[in-house]
Amino acid sequence: MVLQKIQALVRATEYFSGKKIPTLDLNIHDMDIYTVLLKIFPILSKFLIETLFESLEPLMIAAIKILEFFIEHLGCTMGKYLPIILKSIL
Repeated sequence: MVLQKIQALVRATEYFSGKKIPTLDLNIHDMDIYTVLLKIFPILSKFLIETLFESLEPLMIAAIKILEFFIEHLGCTMGKYLPIILKSIL
């Protein structure tokens, strides 16, 4: 289940950035979740923060759930993005 979510997040990151992420050309099955999330987080976080201000409630809820997933798995390693995310949610 978690692996499918990671694969979906990688596809969303590639779609949002408009390019393939070269460091993830390797098989995702061989990488641990933490490493993959660290690589896609800077790009995907910008998209998720923008999505928090959408008028469609389902998109906002999905963005919050994904951000919650990142916070659970990355914690304080999110660095400078954590205050921005919390400010956007509140």
